[in-house]
Amino acid sequence: MQLLTDPVLMECGHNFCRLCISDYYVAWKEQSRLLKCPVCGAPIQEGRLRPNQQLASIVDKLKQMPSLEEEKDLFCPKHKEKLNLFCENDEELLCVICERSPEHKSHKVVLAEEAVKGYKDKLYRRLRALKEKRSKTEMSPADAEKETLDLLKRLQTEKEKAVADFKKLHAFLEEQESYLLDQIKQLQKEIAKKRKTHLTKLVEEVTSLKNIIQEIEESCEQPAVEFLVDYKTNLEKCDKAAEDSDSFPLELRWRVCDIVDINLFLENIAEQYEETLVSGLPIQKAEVTFDQTTAHPQLILSEDRKMARMGEFYRHLTKNPERFDEWPFVLGREGFASGRHYWEVTVGSEDAWGLGVAKKSVKRHGDVDFSPEEGFWAVGKWEGNYTAYNPPYFTLLTLHGELKRIRVSLNVDGGWVTFFDADTAAPLFAYSVGTFSGETLFPFFYLFGKARLALDP
Repeated sequence: MQLLTDPVLMECGHNFCRLCISDYYVAWKEQSRLLKCPVCGAPIQEGRLRPNQQLASIVDKLKQMPSLEEEKDLFCPKHKEKLNLFCENDEELLCVICERSPEHKSHKVVLAEEAVKGYKDKLYRRLRALKEKRSKTEMSPADAEKETLDLLKRLQTEKEKAVADFKKLHAFLEEQESYLLDQIKQLQKEIAKKRKTHLTKLVEEVTSLKNIIQEIEESCEQPAVEFLVDYKTNLEKCDKAAEDSDSFPLELRWRVCDIVDINLFLENIAEQYEETLVSGLPIQKAEVTFDQTTAHPQLILSEDRKMARMGEFYRHLTKNPERFDEWPFVLGREGFASGRHYWEVTVGSEDAWGLGVAKKSVKRHGDVDFSPEEGFWAVGKWEGNYTAYNPPYFTLLTLHGELKRIRVSLNVDGGWVTFFDADTAAPLFAYSVGTFSGETLFPFFYLFGKARLALDP
């Protein structure tokens, strides 16, 4: 619909362009017909048209305003042309002059209307992921509550076991019992306190995700050009919102695991190792490095002895009784004869590899029976499967996703080798050895193919 030009008012009250109604008069007079208003049909007399100055003033003001379509058009700040093209290489709007510039000469440029579908689909995929996360996060408070109760229940069980173990000991252990129970009580308080904060954060995150999803959905309903203007910002919002939420504090989980391991230590040591109790309670982080003198000739170690991989060729090295010459094994330099120790290893995505603990007396030359009976306690990855090595059986490990780091926990006096997912504190497998017969134990590693192992600092 167009605006009136030189508007005139008829006796019946309707307005027309002067030129339009004049042409109408001429056509009707040629047919010798009675002149009537084109709108209402009321009789009109020629020459009775009055200029409508008020309407003409309104029309002039409307002409000075941009049209609705013009308001939707965006213009290139450099060339003042409409931005109706889209460069898929740089993901930006262009005008016809920009398209012909050297910067976009070899780029794929399409109409904005053609580009919008693919980018909407991409954003919709992110949106679906956000909605899935929202659904999971809405359930997280219940999961967090269950996890908290499980941890507290587990702590309660360990508390009862600790009390039973301490009763077996005499006056010397009373001070240690009090110390441990105080730690458990403090940890219970911290977990209970953290539960409220964690649940509040989860509720806030659900609200935030709902708001972001609403914003993205509204953006996807916008016209193509406006959608593409906000596309990158909205994509960044999606990516940021999709980042993993803070889980229940890992430090508290480790402390609970530590309490469990302490009780394993107490069960086995109470009768024999009273004199070692004080030094055995605190778990020690071991500073582990690979021992070059034990490394198979095909294994390559980094200069700082913190990384290991398998090389392409068998190297002719000086023979020594410590070196593994048949299997691609290597031990850590640090040995342990008592106490509780742990170390963490980054394992990567390639196989095959294994890691754990080995006795000092294990066979180094020729074929090796890789089993607990021969002094090896390990888990690893072989042909895509995570397993515990316990020939003739290989126990598959239950995992949620791919392992990135493993914590090896060695309780020498308690007779346990336990493996955890170092990023979640989830237990993977545990060997109950009973006793290591007083032997010194060493960190153990196995590498084959493209596998790489890195010892955490």
